[in-house]
Amino acid sequence: MWTMFLLFLLFTIERGNCDCFQSIADLPNLDELKDCTAVNSAEIRQCVDEYIQDVPINPTSPLWELLDPDNLLAAVRCQIKMSTPKGR
Repeated sequence: MWTMFLLFLLFTIERGNCDCFQSIADLPNLDELKDCTAVNSAEIRQCVDEYIQDVPINPTSPLWELLDPDNLLAAVRCQIKMSTPKGR
């Protein structure tokens, strides 16, 4: 599953689309995860982990699979990269 997510991110970046959270848009409280793009780079993983702990999803829900820490971390880093001006 994470391979498909990473391929989606690469496709998104190539197309110039700036919404790296599109594939996980069904997750609740997504704004809290998006807030992780504003934290210090050393604290991004901790921010993602806190989001995972706080998100109200039943482990039997299909959305549970979207809570893969590596996928969420990749989405946050993708969004940071897309929002950083080119040439930096």
